[in-house]
Amino acid sequence: MSKKNVIYLIVGVLAIGFLLFKYNEYKEKSLDEIFTNVKAISIEIHNDDDEWTIVNREAIDELKMFLSQYQIKKIKSPKGIVYSEEAVLRMNIHTKNKIIMVLFDKDRIHIAGIGHYNVLNGPIDKEWLQSFSEKYRQ
Repeated sequence: MSKKNVIYLIVGVLAIGFLLFKYNEYKEKSLDEIFTNVKAISIEIHNDDDEWTIVNREAIDELKMFLSQYQIKKIKSPKGIVYSEEAVLRMNIHTKNKIIMVLFDKDRIHIAGIGHYNVLNGPIDKEWLQSFSEKYRQ
């Protein structure tokens, strides 16, 4: 094989890898996929002055199960998105190595440092989240 063919092969493999990465990034997925290796979750629901943290594994699993019913898809161009004053909730997901900040707003989600998503089968049930908050708040 000549050098030229090897270079074409490497460029081709890199291009295919990039395309597969982009496909995976923008495909429809379940909302609970952001909940991997969760140690704790800090929650602040709109119109609630304080933030509280869930460390109870049972509560985290219940929240994951609820969120798993929602399908999300990344938005390619988040220009013009304005989050309302009535955002459903703000959540910090504490994992082993990092904290992921998530803002839920009716039928949109912003994950800091990752991107903006549309909730395809939304809006997110604010009443369920409120009752969950009341059930597990300490």
